[in-house]
Amino acid sequence: MPKRVTAHDVAKRAGVSRTTVSFVLNGRDAAIPKETRERVRAAAAELGYVPSAAARALRKGVSDIILVLSAGGSAADLSDYMWESFARAFQSRGLTTVFSRTAGTATPLQALLEELRPRAIVSLVELDEQDTELVERLDIPLLLPSAAQYTFSGLQSLMGTTQASYLLDRGYRRLIYVTDARAHRSRIPLEQRRVSFARTVEAHPEAALLGTVKCDARSPSAVTDLIEALSDVVGRADAVGAFNDDAAAVTLTALHRLGLTVPSDLAVIGVDDLTLSRYLSPPLTTLAINESDVWSEHIVNSVIALLNGASQPSVSDPSLGVRVIERESA
Repeated sequence: MPKRVTAHDVAKRAGVSRTTVSFVLNGRDAAIPKETRERVRAAAAELGYVPSAAARALRKGVSDIILVLSAGGSAADLSDYMWESFARAFQSRGLTTVFSRTAGTATPLQALLEELRPRAIVSLVELDEQDTELVERLDIPLLLPSAAQYTFSGLQSLMGTTQASYLLDRGYRRLIYVTDARAHRSRIPLEQRRVSFARTVEAHPEAALLGTVKCDARSPSAVTDLIEALSDVVGRADAVGAFNDDAAAVTLTALHRLGLTVPSDLAVIGVDDLTLSRYLSPPLTTLAINESDVWSEHIVNSVIALLNGASQPSVSDPSLGVRVIERESA
């Protein structure tokens, strides 16, 4: 194993003291000549020196890490975009973002906090009482967004409502929902997509939800399993709302094998706007989030306000920028 490069090594290479190296690499170098600063930075780059985050946090009394706890489930273009947006926004404020899709849900939050002491935690999932007490005991600022439309569950709810409304507005009245078999796990808010889809359909005086069927798109038997699950209802339906684009892709294949044509026999709409969705046959109508970063910017600004002891900023755009990408499947 190669020897870890230290500040002493950088000082030796640059021909300066360790104190000078510390001042330069921690941005406290106003009184140090430009030539010396450049020599120190060049030496650090040549040696591949990375300052210790733990030591820096010890000196400052606080880390620059923001821990974001998000929901589990499959990765998707939509969620990747959201996390990139978070990271960019926090980075522009001098903060580093660490994401966990399991801590507090599939794995213990305490195990992560034993290794990482963040400056603040943004939880997009519900924390149980024990984890909430742990965060309070460690005196870590915790943001649970108070405006319902800006919580992760609220975002999922909006997606389900948008899917159902899109189909209803186009005259479809006998709907089926194909959900992710893994979205039913305890404390995972992704299930809110199905709940809101169903409520929107049930609220329409002329529409009916004929059934909800589960789909595990990662299963080798996903298509045959879905064909069997749809057998009792598909002949009476005119549209399908799918939990995500993966479930929608399985649905398109299952319907084709059943001899049904999309969208003339049934319309299909997904969620995530995966790249593959435009190359399916027919191309998939789906949901995406606008590039405005409205949702993530609101959360980031709320964290900054929390750290500064200020009140959360007001909600400027409750729409979250969710939009339908229309293609041939609906």
